[in-house]
Amino acid sequence: MNSCVRHVAALVLGLALIPLAQAQDLPGSNSGNNGPIHRANPNSMQGTQSNVPAIHGIQTGPTTRPPTLENGGIGNRYPQRDTAPSRPATDTKAPVYDANGNRR
Repeated sequence: MNSCVRHVAALVLGLALIPLAQAQDLPGSNSGNNGPIHRANPNSMQGTQSNVPAIHGIQTGPTTRPPTLENGGIGNRYPQRDTAPSRPATDTKAPVYDANGNRR
């Protein structure tokens, strides 16, 4: 009988503390990152950044093609062996000698 009363008391105490354990909205938090995804996972960056990359200044590097099914960038297969080299081969030049036979 005594253990039954303790279990009931623990249950009542637990039910009384449930509202205190829930997260609460603070009145001063008017953050724009307060959507349902961000509330479910505060570390989520989904929806906080633009899906268009920002362009800063002049683009000097080459533009890379995005991977698609047509250009072979996406697929479940082994890489092709006859892919083009990433850099063209440089021709090695023979050393140049002056009239005295010294290398320049």
